[in-house]
Amino acid sequence: MSPDTMSPDTMSPDTMSPDVKKTNREKRTKCSSFIECEIFCVCFVLLFILGLVVSFIAAFVVWIVALIEGKDLVIREKCPENDLWEWLLVFGIVMFIFAGVNSKQNNNEKDSYFESGCKICCNIIAITCSIVLCWWGNEQFEKDNNCMKGKYGDTLFYKTALSFWWFHFVSLCIVTGILTILIVGLVVYLVIMNCKCGRILIAKISTKKDNSQDDLIVDIMGEKNNNNSYATSDLLEV
Repeated sequence: MSPDTMSPDTMSPDTMSPDVKKTNREKRTKCSSFIECEIFCVCFVLLFILGLVVSFIAAFVVWIVALIEGKDLVIREKCPENDLWEWLLVFGIVMFIFAGVNSKQNNNEKDSYFESGCKICCNIIAITCSIVLCWWGNEQFEKDNNCMKGKYGDTLFYKTALSFWWFHFVSLCIVTGILTILIVGLVVYLVIMNCKCGRILIAKISTKKDNSQDDLIVDIMGEKNNNNSYATSDLLEV
């Protein structure tokens, strides 16, 4: 093979220029770092999924035990017209059914517009029912001047119901907050797109972004050409 046709990757280590050696060393370092990052991400995902499964099973067991204990307490004798046991039963059934349905959804299939609309309506109904369920649970905790806390505050049944209610309340706040941000963002986007000034601003931002990407590509190509020219000149000198 003639020196003119020899590529920088096929040169021996002795004939490589310092720039080429540095470039190869950086490539090996980036490759090893990428592999380590990928392994870390896979392990993290597996541990996260395992934690979810263990948490789901533990919550189910605690829910069953709390219902059994709550049934033996005969709550209506000390706190009449209190439906906290019924609330815990309904909440557990709804939560575990919802978790099971979401785990069986197939994300690989593309939904039609009709199916997507149905899912949006179902999610809105689910959020509304969650708000009603959260309000119902709060009413049972505060009924008769916090009768449940005074009479059964130290029991596993009360602690489990309170923990589940707070979990439901925090989750509902997070979901509602995310939906509110998305809705506000969508409204702002529609307003901007229907306004002439907004369309001009978006066009300017897109133009600047395209120009910056083109400049970056030109810089990368120029750096590669410089490295190849340095390697070729060093090889010809040898």
